[in-house]
Amino acid sequence: MMLADYVERASAQPWAWGRHDCCTFAGDWVRAAKGRDPMARWRGNYATEAEAEALIQAAGGLVALWDVGCRDAGMRVATDPVQGDVGVIAVVGRDGPADVGAIHVGPRWALLTPAGVGVLHPVKVKRAWRPCIPLGSEVGA
Repeated sequence: MMLADYVERASAQPWAWGRHDCCTFAGDWVRAAKGRDPMARWRGNYATEAEAEALIQAAGGLVALWDVGCRDAGMRVATDPVQGDVGVIAVVGRDGPADVGAIHVGPRWALLTPAGVGVLHPVKVKRAWRPCIPLGSEVGA
């Protein structure tokens, strides 16, 4: 699947905690592109902002949560993000600074908000991961 097609399709869906939020937006891209799901541990386990925040806090923050999910999905940290990588970025939201899941669309990042998909330069890239096929795996396996 092409990244532009994925972002366009995702932009047509309404925000829904646990089904179509900032983290599932990035996780669904990896699932569509590589068949692996960095959000697998948390899907179906939250349906509200408070429940999402509780999972994030229990993990030690959004970067820590994504570290676990990306490791589960066989992904590696990307020190120099390229188009198609996913990450946790810092943005300035309506309530102040926030960490969100996003997709690198080079040279900017796409993120999902309750108002829809936005593309911006983040305040900071906290960590990025590359949705690669692990060494020794067959493509499409």
